[in-house]
Amino acid sequence: SSGINAEWPLRPGDKELREGEITLLQNDKKSKCKKSINPGVIKATDGIDIGECLGVKYFTAEQERILKSKEKLLWINGPAGTGKTVLLSRKLIDLAQFDPGRKVVVFKFGGGNNNSTTYQDICKKAGVDYELLSVSNDEIWFDVSGLILKSTCSAVIVEITLKHPGQWSIKWITDRLKQLSCCHVLLDDVQCVFNSINYSIPTSLLQTLVNTLIMLSVNNTVIVACDFMQSYWETCFTNDIENFYSRIIGLIGKKLNSDQLVTL
Repeated sequence: SSGINAEWPLRPGDKELREGEITLLQNDKKSKCKKSINPGVIKATDGIDIGECLGVKYFTAEQERILKSKEKLLWINGPAGTGKTVLLSRKLIDLAQFDPGRKVVVFKFGGGNNNSTTYQDICKKAGVDYELLSVSNDEIWFDVSGLILKSTCSAVIVEITLKHPGQWSIKWITDRLKQLSCCHVLLDDVQCVFNSINYSIPTSLLQTLVNTLIMLSVNNTVIVACDFMQSYWETCFTNDIENFYSRIIGLIGKKLNSDQLVTL
């Protein structure tokens, strides 16, 4: 087993599976299962028709907690398939519809296959006007913040393809966020910023990123979604990597309260 201190990013998956906290729609008439409902599953009825827009009819209690949270800053961690992008899509539409005077910015990080089709699809179906910006390593230095602020759309979706992340990528996103003090910000797959970087990165650089998110959330909604374990397992196992993730997880845990940290 790894020596990484990952108590917050991980949760007991076996226990969750046994308790049936899944969002599958169960056909009671045909199912041989005696359990009539999935415990902790809540029908998605309020707000936009998320079922029609994304094909999601139910949320787990933890997902519902995120949607109804009054916290201005949330850090969501969970593996692929736990609904992080669906939740951010729902928050995107809610913010665009209920706070029309403030732009919603989505940063979707990824590698060569990065795409933001889920965000684009829900904007189209919900009638939210949006602008799409695509940024790659070769174009990373252009004034994306200026384009975001100049946009007349309610939402701006920024695809950021990071093929070779480094310390510069953390500094780059931190600097961009500092310029978006009048925007709600959603960051999806932020673990891509840390993949394959020099793991001896100064803690001060990580602190500046987290502090920037906290400052941004004073007047805006800020939600970060990531999969720390995916990022960890995709890299080689060295003491530098374990130390890096222990530092960033510990830092986030100290800066944010328990209501702001959610594991799916």
